[in-house]
Amino acid sequence: MDYKSKKDLGIIDNDTVAISKIKGISIHNFRNIKNQEFKLSDNITLVSGRNGTMKSTVMGLVAHPYNTLSTDVFGKNLKTQLSQVFKLSENTDIEKYKYNLNLEIIHDDNKQLLSEPVKVYPGKKSGKYDRHRVVVSGSQRGDGNFTLPSTYINLKRLFPLVETDVSNNNSVSYSKDEKNFISRFFEKVLLKESFSEFETFDASTTGTVLKQSIGPKNANYDIDSISSGEDNLGTIVNILVSYMRLYDEKINRGQNKRLTGLISIDEFEASLHPISQLNLFNFLLEWSQKYNVQLIINTHSLFLIDEVLKMTPEIKKNKIAVNFITSAFSENLEIWHNPSYKMAKRELTLADDEEKISFTQVKILCEDDVAVALIKSIIGQKLAKRCKFQANLSPSKDGNSWPFLEKLATEATALLQDSMSMIIFDGDVNEQKLKNKNFDKILKIPTINDSNFAFEKELANYILKKKTDDNFFQLVGKTKEQFKQSFVRNGISLAEPEKSDMKCYKKWYDSLDGHAIRKYRTQLIKENKAIFDDFKLEFLKKMNMIFKENGFPMIEEI
Repeated sequence: MDYKSKKDLGIIDNDTVAISKIKGISIHNFRNIKNQEFKLSDNITLVSGRNGTMKSTVMGLVAHPYNTLSTDVFGKNLKTQLSQVFKLSENTDIEKYKYNLNLEIIHDDNKQLLSEPVKVYPGKKSGKYDRHRVVVSGSQRGDGNFTLPSTYINLKRLFPLVETDVSNNNSVSYSKDEKNFISRFFEKVLLKESFSEFETFDASTTGTVLKQSIGPKNANYDIDSISSGEDNLGTIVNILVSYMRLYDEKINRGQNKRLTGLISIDEFEASLHPISQLNLFNFLLEWSQKYNVQLIINTHSLFLIDEVLKMTPEIKKNKIAVNFITSAFSENLEIWHNPSYKMAKRELTLADDEEKISFTQVKILCEDDVAVALIKSIIGQKLAKRCKFQANLSPSKDGNSWPFLEKLATEATALLQDSMSMIIFDGDVNEQKLKNKNFDKILKIPTINDSNFAFEKELANYILKKKTDDNFFQLVGKTKEQFKQSFVRNGISLAEPEKSDMKCYKKWYDSLDGHAIRKYRTQLIKENKAIFDDFKLEFLKKMNMIFKENGFPMIEEI
């Protein structure tokens, strides 16, 4: 299903669009992010990267273009203002920025994919800078923000409780189920029973209420003694209760297919022990699925990133996604979707030194030593040095058989990815079989004239088809008659060479010395340069894909 515009779908008013999922944003240009996709999972999307990689900004771009009349448990509107997330400068943000908001919607009782442009540009009033304008879809009637509750929380920037005046807030009334939910939340995340009873408080300074907190009641400590982690969790749980109420309202209106809302949590790990981080993540994942709320969380926690990337079934089902924003290999920022833990660690810690990186190798799994030598001849020394060839994974067997490599490609894709491996099949493998493999790190050794021969047979037939006066024979220092004699001696038919048994070709090939094989092989590759250059470029492309997935610099095209 392809994305369509509101015009294509016959939508008149953005305000009436029923959103079932936020799929993400396509950033055309925003500061130093160009032509990148930020994809959301159905439940929790984790975003990470080093400082200054615009993580909060990207979250704000996703969270902003919505309006709502819905409020939280304290009566505050559930809308994310762009100014809550980042500031736009009248001096440096002078370019017109553009991105597309990608949504799954319910239209005419069917699910459709909708993509609408969002433009951000500096506005002027009386010739002077006024403020930046954010325009969704355009400036016509019916354009503008979509309707959806959206909440943005930055845990690190929440005003410290110790620097505020705290007073009881008796305006919030929780149901019995909500009270049980809040108690269970603190118990599951912190593994503490102190919040089995609790109270709500206003935290204020100079008369202005900055936030509402939750403190234990009838416990061995109170609101004045709670940790910053407990304080932050109080903010989160009140937002969760707010969205649970919205979910019940939505169900009562018969709108159960609609997305309840979006919650964005910046600095997710702030003041939380690693185990509490994971407990909170798991709690939110389950809660998100139950109440149909999407979450985006921003973290630098390697512990949490590692644990999340281990949740392979949830990632494959798109319940979880990880987006890594980096400038590792480009002047502009790139967004890596579901990277490996190795790549995340390398980017966050800069742990590997350049010398180690330069000797990083991709494992090349192929059928035998004949294939290894041929591949090296095709790709050249520079690329071959960045490869570790393995033609015999089992010491008890001679080479890696086609069925064995096929099974690896089909059933061990995760193992191949973790080991930075690529499979290269011989030229006689049926290409249709390879096309059915759901693994993008497979290559087949090319053959000339679409012969689909193994290389021993390919080389013999290449020689046999040459005329007696071909320059090849002078270059290798051997006449065609001499070659014909050696073919016949090893059982290869001169009349119908293609029908000769493969064992005869292997026997002939094994009778040659290494120097002779190199000369014949070199001439075959030179005379069919275009075919083998295409293979070399595809090999480099797949090798760079593996390097990129694991956080290593890519090799320049050669």
